[in-house]
Amino acid sequence: MADLDRVMTVEKPLVATWERTAGWTADVEARAFAQALSRKRVRFAFPDDFTELVTRLLTRLTDKHGKNTDEGRGLRALDEIRVYASPSWDANEVMIFLWFVRNDHDVCFEGKSWADLHNAWLNLLSITGRFKSVEGQVVTLKDMTAEEYVTSDPLDLDHLSTASL
Repeated sequence: MADLDRVMTVEKPLVATWERTAGWTADVEARAFAQALSRKRVRFAFPDDFTELVTRLLTRLTDKHGKNTDEGRGLRALDEIRVYASPSWDANEVMIFLWFVRNDHDVCFEGKSWADLHNAWLNLLSITGRFKSVEGQVVTLKDMTAEEYVTSDPLDLDHLSTASL
């Protein structure tokens, strides 16, 4: 565990006496660590009206994530949620698309289907103001194009984003 808000000076002769302990043993762990570090300073600043649009959804995801329910298991199977604004975040009329990116191995689970969860989540978003439509899809990374991934922004939720670390 590291505290990224604390800065201190340590003299080199002292550091030289420390035994090095590897923080990870696999590339996937190194990437997860790098992602956790970058999240601290690289989060996208969504417009205030978008934040209002997704408040009910974010509350639901936060409340249900740890529960032993179909929805809780579904949320824990998500690697991330990505948001795309068309034609742009600054436009007078914006269409929103949400990708609920799930891991490859949780194809289905007891009770509800991905379509049921997806529909319930999208129903929490009320079209208002300059947002003219909200659509979405549950996908794996293999289902997305590189362009879709790069032009979308992560909807970063601490408990979802760090669940795999």
